[in-house]
Amino acid sequence: MILDINLAHESGLVLANKFLQSTPNLKIIFFSMFEDGAILQRAMQTGAMGYISKQSDPEILISAIQVVNKGQKYMEKDLAMRLAKRLLTD
Repeated sequence: MILDINLAHESGLVLANKFLQSTPNLKIIFFSMFEDGAILQRAMQTGAMGYISKQSDPEILISAIQVVNKGQKYMEKDLAMRLAKRLLTD
């Protein structure tokens, strides 16, 4: 499932938890404009398998889908660095 964080009626972060409770094997990739380390951390804590910036090239999304489909996690390098910095400062 490709899921945005910023939705009209509900946060994608809340929906991800609901979807994973009802379908535990669901593989979620967040596709969002948010690149803040705190949001990245929250998104991955939901159980999502990946996170892609909306500013990414379309090929990145295709790669993420292929990787996540194999059961591996995916995050763009720049986003992974932001998340690592957030975790190291916490």
